Amino acid sequence: DFLVEFIEANRDRVKGPAPITEQQAPDGYEIIRELDRGGQGVVYLARQLRTKREVALKMILQAAFTTERQQQRFQREVELVASMNHPNIVTVFDSGTTPDGRLFTAMEYIKGVPLDRFRIHDQSEDGRVPDLREQIAIFLKVCDAVTSAHLRAIIHRDLKPLNILVDDEGEPHVLDFGLAKVVGPEAMTDSVMAATAAGEFMGTFAYASPEQVSGNPDLVDTRTDVYALGVILYEMLLGQRPYRVTGSIAQMVTSIVDEPPVQPKQIDSTIDQDIETILLRSLDKETDRRYQSPAAIASDIRHWLNGEAIEARRDDGWYVARKFLRRHWLPVSGIAA
Repeated sequence: DFLVEFIEANRDRVKGPAPITEQQAPDGYEIIRELDRGGQGVVYLARQLRTKREVALKMILQAAFTTERQQQRFQREVELVASMNHPNIVTVFDSGTTPDGRLFTAMEYIKGVPLDRFRIHDQSEDGRVPDLREQIAIFLKVCDAVTSAHLRAIIHRDLKPLNILVDDEGEPHVLDFGLAKVVGPEAMTDSVMAATAAGEFMGTFAYASPEQVSGNPDLVDTRTDVYALGVILYEMLLGQRPYRVTGSIAQMVTSIVDEPPVQPKQIDSTIDQDIETILLRSLDKETDRRYQSPAAIASDIRHWLNGEAIEARRDDGWYVARKFLRRHWLPVSGIAA
């Protein structure tokens, strides 16, 4: 923004490429307005002239300064998202190159807000914060979407509220697979192998797992996304992150690797013990002790919703018996009588 203002103020003395907002749109599209931008790309709300539908048009900022690796990641994201078909994963409609050589992709436009800013529309001006069951319902759909990606051998690696948009109907949409990792036979292509180098951190520190910050891409698997989902759920239900992720990079890595999450009951004494167990199991530092998939988290949450024993506490015999008696108290009372 500063550079654009600077160029405008000195246009008579500065000769160079036009600001990004003045550059030509891809053939067949009309740019309406800018939605978001980052260090490497920009997203516009655009209209596809042929179909008259609104799309989110994502472009690389400047073709002349884009490295081959950045182009590979951009093209790879398009391929990965296009290979998935799930109602809670953003859909890709089109991709190509603009007249001035910038890569672009046209995606489903989600009129919504990031997960942590979603509010239920009611009589109030700003809406109300979703209650526990409403938050859980949204989270389960996110788990189902991530499970669908995992079934395609795609690990997101950058799950966070900003990458989960919730529309006005309360439907979440997972997006931004730019840092995704592919596992299995499809991972053995040169472009994918070049996407992550040893010693390179991929993701967002606040939602990164211990194995993710190690810099060894071989340690990253589906349980990395499980950890990020655990942080997201913790933040949704308790309003804060499970531990401090601030300061220098070294301090953040130490917190992620060594600092245990704050016990949920210390923040909210009314939280159900089963939910607390689910949160802590999702955030276990040891991958083998963590839930092994998003489907496993979703399964335990659904057990809790139905009043059933969760798998994370199956080794507690009295707990399982108590859950059974509570669910079947009428026939058990009759038999006892």
